Amino acid sequence: MAQTSGMAPAMIVKAGGAGGVADMDCDAIFACFDPPIVMGPHEDQEKSREWQAEHVPPCSNFHVSGRGGAKILGCLAFSTAKAMTWLVQDGQVLGTEHQQLTKAMRDFSQANGTANKSLKEWMDKYQEAAKDVLKKRKVKDHAKHLDKDELAAAAAKCIRDKVDESFKGKVEQDTPLRNGQAQGKPPAPQSAPVSSGGQAV
Repeated sequence: MAQTSGMAPAMIVKAGGAGGVADMDCDAIFACFDPPIVMGPHEDQEKSREWQAEHVPPCSNFHVSGRGGAKILGCLAFSTAKAMTWLVQDGQVLGTEHQQLTKAMRDFSQANGTANKSLKEWMDKYQEAAKDVLKKRKVKDHAKHLDKDELAAAAAKCIRDKVDESFKGKVEQDTPLRNGQAQGKPPAPQSAPVSSGGQAV
């Protein structure tokens, strides 16, 4: 950049410090997107043909088979209807947010083979996938000066934190989940501990 004598070159610095993403709470971060990120229990979300209430992680992970019915051990308190969700662009056609998230979860499950990964491991992968999706969602005019990668990462972390909070007292982070996206078998029940005398305790 050309500069006149005695003048420092002009610099454009994307916000990230004071007044930037790091100083925003989750509500403010969600409001930066266009449309804003909306979270809530699945049964309370206003769904349409264009917008789907996305379970985090997929609800099939918590059931013995399919996306409903009997639940696996450690997930008996999970409720598909009351689970924390967020609204994503629907359609399951190439490029929609829902399709991208479904593909990311399916790729993860298929890479696991017959392994039943824990809730924490599924949440780690989901947070990464949500960040990638949100990098592509538009932002409102008041947020266009913010670093998009930083904003998407912060939003994905907020989504993860709110979902993690909703699992407290219901599903532990180390609970093995069914590899639902690959239609895997549910985790085998843990054997009851045995005393030195050979009796179950």
